[in-house]
Formats: sequence, C-alpha cells, structure tokens
Amino acid sequence: MKTHNTLLTTLLLCGVPAVALANSGTALMWGTALHLVFGNLLLGVLEGRLLAWFCGMRKWRVVEPMVLMALANYFSGFVGLLALERIRPFIAMDLHNARFWVWATVVITYLMTLILEFPFVNFALRGTP
Repeated sequence: MKTHNTLLTTLLLCGVPAVALANSGTALMWGTALHLVFGNLLLGVLEGRLLAWFCGMRKWRVVEPMVLMALANYFSGFVGLLALERIRPFIAMDLHNARFWVWATVVITYLMTLILEFPFVNFALRGTP
C-alpha cells in the first residue's frame, strides 16, 4: 500500500507543471531597494533622535523629528534618483574622466541633500530656541 501511495504521489507531482518565473529581480536590485527603504528609515530615525538630543527637546517631542527626517531622506532620495536619470544622458563619462564625475556627483548630491532636507529640519525644530 505504501508503494502504491508513493507511486501515485510521484505521478501526481510529475503532472504538475513546473513553471520558472525569472521576473522577481536580481539580488543586487533587491539589495538596493531594501537599502533605500530600510536604510533611509533607520538613518532618518537616527538623525531625528540626534536633532532632538542636540536641541534639547523633551522626550515627548522626539517622535516628530524622527518621522520628519525619515520623510526628508525619502524625499531627497527620490528627487536624487529623478535628477540622476535626467542628467545621465548629458554626462559623457569614460575611463579618463570617471574620477572627476564621481567626485562631482558626491559634491552635488551632498549639496542637494542639504538644500532639499533643510525645510524638514526647519519644520522639525520649530519652537526650539
């Protein structure tokens, strides 16, 4: 009886179509997406707590800067991705000038982050001396 059940199970499993789906994305794509989602959230929480501690906010007001800084990180990341997609076709990067463009991108994105996140920081610190 056991052999009969094993044979029947094997035949049934062989009849089930085995479909391979390769549209779930590569590991590198998932790593980037998870970094953008959870990395920005963690960074925003840490930045908000640091702002609250540095400005001497009361404990009940710590949550608002954490949420605002997480939103600021998402906003600046989203705007940065959009800007990079728009600018990339105009940059003629090759092996001879790659170092320049990498460092130029670091400086430009840092300045953009300061400009884009300033309103969030200003709003989070309203009412503090």
